[in-house]
Amino acid sequence: MGLYLTSNSYAIVLTLVSGGKPFLEKFCEKSTYSEVDVFTYMSQTLKALHYLHNTQKVVHLDLKPENVILDSKCNCVKLIDFGCATTLQGASKATTLGDQRSKMSSYPSTEFLAPELLNQHLADIGTYTDMWAFAVLLYVALSGLSPFLDDSQDETNNNVMRGDFSFLEEYFSRVSSDAKDLIQSLLQVNPSLRISSEASLESSWFKTHGQKTARIPTTHLTTFVRRRKKKLNSITPLTNLT
Repeated sequence: MGLYLTSNSYAIVLTLVSGGKPFLEKFCEKSTYSEVDVFTYMSQTLKALHYLHNTQKVVHLDLKPENVILDSKCNCVKLIDFGCATTLQGASKATTLGDQRSKMSSYPSTEFLAPELLNQHLADIGTYTDMWAFAVLLYVALSGLSPFLDDSQDETNNNVMRGDFSFLEEYFSRVSSDAKDLIQSLLQVNPSLRISSEASLESSWFKTHGQKTARIPTTHLTTFVRRRKKKLNSITPLTNLT
């Protein structure tokens, strides 16, 4: 789906995504994958966010694996589902979502939501909200582990609000320090401390194209993908909540 600004309105252009499926599933087709594989799709995702934030002045607000779809014809990812997207006010802040933000905070799967989406008393929503979700997605892609997921939604939300995560050796022993530094720079509870899409593109990890030869086993990621499918098949999608 394309989003284009025409004077004071938006035009939505729909396109067919051949063989469309969440890009994380591509890695699960083999027994191992590498940081370079992750870089290929995450760099495309980041450039899409950079375009939205800086050219279209739009924040997506629902970045998660199911909304980053792989087009098999061009081997590239495409962002879908702009049902929660909103326009920016000023350089980086967006309009307050009100009741929609409340629905997000009560959504059964909050592991990709930024702290400001879970607590309306925190900072306004903005481009930095997408960057938090991007970091969670990158963390998952490199490890198969969800950084904030806990035994209950309340515990998960509390982990998000505190920014309580770590790079467990079992999952990150094969991951470069540059990748972990980028994630750390983005998973900042205070939005003003999170780096932008432009700064992320200038980070060491993107400058080196994720160059690391170690192979990452797909065991954990396959478990993550299966869990997400099971959860999403048993709940009402976020964009259908009214």
